[in-house]
Amino acid sequence: MKDKESCSSRVEELVATKNSRHWKKVEVYNEVLRRLKDLKHPEAQEPDFDDQLWAHFNRLPARYAMDVNVEKAEDVITHKRLLHLACNLDNRPAFEVRLLQLTSLLAEVGLNIQEAHAFSTVDGYSLDVFVFYGWPYEVSPSLLF
Repeated sequence: MKDKESCSSRVEELVATKNSRHWKKVEVYNEVLRRLKDLKHPEAQEPDFDDQLWAHFNRLPARYAMDVNVEKAEDVITHKRLLHLACNLDNRPAFEVRLLQLTSLLAEVGLNIQEAHAFSTVDGYSLDVFVFYGWPYEVSPSLLF
């Protein structure tokens, strides 16, 4: 009887965790949407943008929403665009380099990974975000691929 009770409580705990992750995803989605609309981002002005953005969040695990920096809501647009580009075999790997703050190959040019975040989509893609330091100029680059 004790085993059934502890098993049941573990299931309830798992359900509660999944629900809280779902609500976190909803909260982050809403905040990113609000910020993009406040910034009058061109994509956010499209009539079906709310649905497209929600589809993007839904194709990634809840962990993605927990990792998103809502202060940089435009990054979500970049992630969404890169995953869309990767749907076409001719565009793979889809990546973007931008100036902000990677191991063997990047070390040769004096760069070091500061952060790495990897997410798998429900439809078989991977979104990998790397932030690195060591760029010899004023601003350090970040690589998304």
